[in-house]
Amino acid sequence: MASSLLANPGGHSRRVDLSQSEALSRGERRLVFEHPDDPALLIKVMRPDFCGPNGQPRRRRRRKFRRREGVFVYFTREIDEYIAVRISSGLEPAQLPISPILGVVETSLGLGLVVEKVTDGQGGLAPTLRHLLERGDFDQGKRRKLSEFFEALIAHHVVLYELTSENIVFADDGTNPPRFVCVDGIGSRTLIPVKSWSKAANTRKILKCRRELEALIETSGAGLSGSAVPSRRWLARAHQGVALLACGQLDDALGAEVRNRDQPVLQLDPCVVEACAAALYQASRFAV
Repeated sequence: MASSLLANPGGHSRRVDLSQSEALSRGERRLVFEHPDDPALLIKVMRPDFCGPNGQPRRRRRRKFRRREGVFVYFTREIDEYIAVRISSGLEPAQLPISPILGVVETSLGLGLVVEKVTDGQGGLAPTLRHLLERGDFDQGKRRKLSEFFEALIAHHVVLYELTSENIVFADDGTNPPRFVCVDGIGSRTLIPVKSWSKAANTRKILKCRRELEALIETSGAGLSGSAVPSRRWLARAHQGVALLACGQLDDALGAEVRNRDQPVLQLDPCVVEACAAALYQASRFAV
């Protein structure tokens, strides 16, 4: 009951009707709605095609352990981790590298997890890291903010079971300094929570996630707008791609066939193709 009271802005426990609401986001397991009574809050509910009426997954692997909480174990993981980070760090919710959790509430679509809405300053959802990369809006300033984000995850021992470019968003609401925030995937899902017990083990996991995301950023050719300086890795790939284009070895920026059929077909790394296309676009700014 206490968490329901926390989740309801009106201060009383009741079922929140989401039947007339449209999902703002659709994930593999969950739907995200704006709270009908408070636009500053979001409600995460399980997808009906993922969660059965009994709270158990509709498709369950054989011999898999049946949990009492069913698929809502994702909720308990996030709540447990948020409490652990909030208490151990001593920071206010707005200072954390994860989105604040307010509690749980009953909805017309089942049990919902109520979280604070992370915005872009105009009332809309904050853009994900993937969206920033796709629209070319990832400069050196955001690169520094991303580094600070990973440093905060390590410093405050935030345990994550999943960290991708889809669940990292850039918060810039005008009231707090712009920063990256993890909005999903926190908590431990292993039987023996080694990363919860060991900060060193958790740091290794976060550093691995960081390397994977930095590789994604490099191969996207992002961070080249404005006064940003391209990385050596990006320049090397771009130089190789431009050389291949100059030799007539590519049909276009998306192909990898050699024009001269007497020569063996050259298989290009897709990263080179992407960097090549980006290099041509940036040719007026950078010499490669």
